[in-house]
Amino acid sequence: MKPLKERFLEKVSTPINPLDCWQWKGMTTSDGQALFKHENNTQKALRVAWIIFKGDPGDACVIHTCKNKLCVNPSHLALSDKKTIFSINVEGKRGNFKRKATNPKITLQDAQKIRKLKKEHPELSHRIIGARFNISKAQVHKILTGKCWKEQ
Repeated sequence: MKPLKERFLEKVSTPINPLDCWQWKGMTTSDGQALFKHENNTQKALRVAWIIFKGDPGDACVIHTCKNKLCVNPSHLALSDKKTIFSINVEGKRGNFKRKATNPKITLQDAQKIRKLKKEHPELSHRIIGARFNISKAQVHKILTGKCWKEQ
């Protein structure tokens, strides 16, 4: 088996200028985070990059300083704690913090119909209601509990 560093670098597009982002070409999450399988464990590629080039980060979180989710350039990485990361994400509007859908599957009128349908037919499950509107039962639950599509 190839050494860890060699396996890792095979999945990286290294630029001519070493100060630029090193673009990850390997596996990613659905939201674009770089992933690397190491020792039968899938980890964030930026954490593996830190381990390879700077050593074990311990309990610290490895974060990007360039805000490019696919960058694994060790000079663009830093250590942080979860509390700091949370405040950065909220302040910088990164992550899923009250983000509005840019292409929602339903309209406000659909959400109102869902609430009315559940009120008139409490025996209907979230799954059945969701199937009628082509959304998940979890989404129906969020609508009914006011976590999304709140009444104006």
